[in-house]
Amino acid sequence: MLEGEDMVKVAIVEDDEIILEELSNCLKEWNFEVNKIDVAKDILQQLTTVNCDIVLLDVHLPNINGISVCRQFRKFSNAPVIFISSDADRMSMVSAYEYGGDDYIVKPFDKMVLIAKLNAFIRRMQQEADKEVLVWRGVELNLRTYQLKYQGKMMEITKNEMKILELLMSNPHVVISRSDMMMALWNSDCYVDDNTLSVNVGRLRKKLEDVFRIDDFIHTKKGTGYYI
Repeated sequence: MLEGEDMVKVAIVEDDEIILEELSNCLKEWNFEVNKIDVAKDILQQLTTVNCDIVLLDVHLPNINGISVCRQFRKFSNAPVIFISSDADRMSMVSAYEYGGDDYIVKPFDKMVLIAKLNAFIRRMQQEADKEVLVWRGVELNLRTYQLKYQGKMMEITKNEMKILELLMSNPHVVISRSDMMMALWNSDCYVDDNTLSVNVGRLRKKLEDVFRIDDFIHTKKGTGYYI
């Protein structure tokens, strides 16, 4: 989601063909990638497949209520859901928000207002995504996926290895003592002793060298701890 210059994917769940086409054309003009969901088929299955960044969801659908779709969608995705409905009554809006909706737009609506709302969500999503990634010397650590990226290469690391790198990359040029590192690992349910810490650091160094050809990323301060 939202990495580099990738287009933001918006799924539209709307049974009115005219509104569907108007929304689709408008979003494409603003460089969104549009996925039209077929409301006659399994909506949730399609939403899972397209892996969208944002969902525009009609409340009144032929075979299911949009609010029910949102409630089930929330079981596997945190993507923002913007309801689109002709209902302006308070109870419909309250239900939409209570069951996982992030915004509610009443038909007819100004398309530029919708674009502004989408851009606001994108800014917030990007800010959250930035918090999940630490970067040092070109190496990117994704705290959510436990992945490292460097010069187009990627590898997965363990929870212990991720926590070690998180401590080091959050504090560049600062020596993290072995005792502080073990305490941080214990606090995150990674139970390690002194020997296990050495093994984890050694394994992490080997991965960085084998996959990324970096042999000087983690430095040792003899008798104290580690730093980058």
